[in-house]
Amino acid sequence: MERFTWYILRRFLILGIGVLVILTAEFYLFRVLPDDPIRWALPTFPGPFFDSSVASDWYRDWSEQVIDMFEQPWYVQYFEFIGDMLTGDFGSSPWSQSDVGDRTYSAMWKTLVLFGVSLSLCIVIGSLAGRAMSRVRSYITRQALSIAPLALFSLPVLAWQWLFSRYLAMEWRLLPLRGSAPIGSSGVDLEHLIMPLASIFLASIGAFILCIKDGQTKASAALSSNHLTLREGLFAALPNMQFMVAASLLFVVSAEWWFQFPGLGWYFMESLYRMDYFQLQASFFLLAMMVFTANFAMETVVTLIRPRRKLDLCLREDENRQSAASETCVRVNQLPFSFSRIGGILIRLARDYLRSPVGVVSLAVFIAIIVLAVVGPWFSSDEAAPIGLGPWAEPSTDLFLDGATALVAISIPAGILAIIAGMALGTAAGYSRPYADGIVMAIMQGLISIPIIGLVVFRWAILPHGFGYLEAALVFSIPVTALVTLLSLHGFVAARNRVAVASKGASKGAKLMYSLPATASWTLSGLKYGMPLTVVTVFVCDFHRLTSFSSWGYAFYIAVSSSFSEPIEWGCILPPLIGLALLIGSIFLILDTIERVIRTRFSGLV
Repeated sequence: MERFTWYILRRFLILGIGVLVILTAEFYLFRVLPDDPIRWALPTFPGPFFDSSVASDWYRDWSEQVIDMFEQPWYVQYFEFIGDMLTGDFGSSPWSQSDVGDRTYSAMWKTLVLFGVSLSLCIVIGSLAGRAMSRVRSYITRQALSIAPLALFSLPVLAWQWLFSRYLAMEWRLLPLRGSAPIGSSGVDLEHLIMPLASIFLASIGAFILCIKDGQTKASAALSSNHLTLREGLFAALPNMQFMVAASLLFVVSAEWWFQFPGLGWYFMESLYRMDYFQLQASFFLLAMMVFTANFAMETVVTLIRPRRKLDLCLREDENRQSAASETCVRVNQLPFSFSRIGGILIRLARDYLRSPVGVVSLAVFIAIIVLAVVGPWFSSDEAAPIGLGPWAEPSTDLFLDGATALVAISIPAGILAIIAGMALGTAAGYSRPYADGIVMAIMQGLISIPIIGLVVFRWAILPHGFGYLEAALVFSIPVTALVTLLSLHGFVAARNRVAVASKGASKGAKLMYSLPATASWTLSGLKYGMPLTVVTVFVCDFHRLTSFSSWGYAFYIAVSSSFSEPIEWGCILPPLIGLALLIGSIFLILDTIERVIRTRFSGLV
C-alpha cells in the first residue's frame, strides 16, 4: 500500500508539473515572444458581426481591457494567465463579440469524439497487431509483415482526406462532402464522422503497430524473457505511443479543417488565419491538455497493470538491484569494448549494417533523395506557381524538383539537435536518480503534449516573413527532443541496472561508456518515429500554407486543388506522395537497422 500511495503522489506531482509546462510554454509563445502583443491581440478591424451602431461601445471597452492587461508587468500577466486558463476564463472574441469559452466548449466535445474514438481504435488494433508481429521469430518474416504498417505510416493524412472527398463524396456520393453537420449546429450525424475518423485512423494506425512491436522487442531484451505479456510491451512502448498521441492530434486538426468539422482544430485554424488572439489561445491550451490527459491516463493505467513490477516510470527490473545485477551482469573487464577501441567498434557496427539488405537499400534511397534535395533546384526551369493561385495554378515538375529540399533541410538538423540535446538531458537525469528524473520526465511529457501545429504560431507572430530552414528545424525539433530525452533516460537506467554491480571500482566515465549502447538503442527507437513525423508535419503545414516552403506539401496542394475542377492528373498527384513515402520509409528503416545492429552486437548491455 505504501508503494501504491507513493506512486499516486508521484503521478499527481508529474501531472502538476506537466500542466505548468504547457501553460508556461503557451504564455511564452503568446505573450512574451511577439514584438507587440497588443498589436497582435487587437485586430485592425472588428469581426464580421460587428455593428458600429450597436457594438462600438462594446469594442471600445474590450480594447481598453486588452491594453490594460498587456501593460501590466509580465509576472503579473503570467499568474493572471494561469488563473484564467485553469478556471476557463478565456476572454472575449472581437470577431464574434461573444465569450470565447462558449464557442470553445461547444466545439471541444466534437474533437473529443474524433480524437477519442480514433485513439482507442489505434491502441486496441495496434496492440493486437503489434503483439502478433513481435511473436514471429523469423526476422525476414517480421520485416515482410512490417511493410503494410510502414506504408500506412508513410502516407500523410492529407492523402486519405483527398481520396475520401474525391471518391466517397464527389464521385460515388456515398457520404456528404463536408464531414460535419453545419457549423453552429448542435449535433453531428454518424455519416459526418466517417471520413474524418477514417482518415485520422489510417494515418495513425501504422505507427502504433510498429511502436508496440518495438516495445515488445525491447521489453523482451530488458527482462530476458521470451514469454512476455502484452502489458510489458505496452510499458516499453509508452514514450513512442505518447508521441504518436500528439501526432494524432495533428491529424485531427488537419481533418477538421479539411472537412469543415467544427471542433477545436477547426477553431484553432480559423483563429490562426484571422489572428483571433483569445480564441487561438483557448484552442491551443485545450488541445494540449487533451493530449496530456490522454497520455497521463494511458501511462498510469499501463503502469498499474504491470504484474509484479516496481511502480516506476523507468525499466527498473527489481527492488533489489544487487541481486538483479549479480545474476545478469558481467564484469567491466569482460565488456566488449573500451575507450581505446571505439574506432574498431564503429567499424564493426558499419560492417554489420552493410550486411543488412534492407539497410543498404534504404540508405541508397535516402542518399538519392538528399542528392535530389541538393541538385533539384538547379534543374528547375521556371519558378514554382505563386502561392494562393489554388486551382488556377498549373502543376509543375519544378515543384517536385524543389520539394525535397525543405523536408531534408529541416528533418535532418531537427534529428541532430534532438540527439544532442535529448541524450544529454536523458543521461544527466539518469545520473541524478532519484532526484531529477521524475521532474525531467514530467517536463518532457508536457512538451510532447504541446500541439506541434501550434508551434507555427512563430510563423504568424514573431516571424512574419516566414520560417527559414534553421528556424523551422529548431521549432520542429522541440517535441522530438522531448521524446529522445525520455527514451535516453530509459536506456541509461536499463544499462545502469545491468552494470551497477559489475562496474564497482570503475570510473564514472567508464560507467557512462558502458551505458552508451543501451542509451543509443533507446534513442534511435524514438528518433525513427520523431524524424519521419517531423517530415509529415512540414508536409501538412506547407499544404495548409502555415509555412511558406515550396516542399512536396505545396506541390500536393497545387495538384489536389486542380483535381477538384479538372480531370485527375495522377502524374502531378502521385510524385509528391511517392517522394514523401520513400523519404519517411528510408529514414525509418535506416534508424531501425542501426538500432537492431547495436542491440545485437551489445545484447549483454542493451
